[in-house]
Amino acid sequence: MSGAGIDASILFVDKPNGNYLPAANAPQIDASINTLLDRAAMTNVRDPMGIAVSPILAPERDATGQLRVDDVTVAPPTGIGGIGEQVFKDRGALDRSDVTGPVAILLNPQDNDSEGLDLDPVQTIVHFDGDVIEYFEIQLTDVNGVGPDPNTVLSEALILSEDGHALTEGVA
Repeated sequence: MSGAGIDASILFVDKPNGNYLPAANAPQIDASINTLLDRAAMTNVRDPMGIAVSPILAPERDATGQLRVDDVTVAPPTGIGGIGEQVFKDRGALDRSDVTGPVAILLNPQDNDSEGLDLDPVQTIVHFDGDVIEYFEIQLTDVNGVGPDPNTVLSEALILSEDGHALTEGVA
């Protein structure tokens, strides 16, 4: 993907920090093929020796174990549709298939706890009468994905409030 006319800055999510997931609308999305036949020069050498052909096969899963899927926001490039069974694979080791992102779960205090301490039944809102919460514990999970990007997990991206007033990290 280093040919003329391709801006390398749009290929990956965050190349300087080692995040080589394909960026949104990058040209390598859905641009692979399932099978590339063995090169004629190689088969000419191998056939007389009885060595079988060895086509190049694109794996069903990427390097993180994610199933390669179609990115519905990107149309496959023209001219490669008839070569493989499906063109839902990104070129390279990583596929842009984890689009749901992680989920935050409040562990302490527990939202809608079994003891009935949370007085508000709405998810993500915890209401305690008179109890002092000494600390907050939040777990990020990504059941079907590659996990949260640690470079984007920032306390500034989270708002905790008490009676409508934002709490400040590190201040009791």
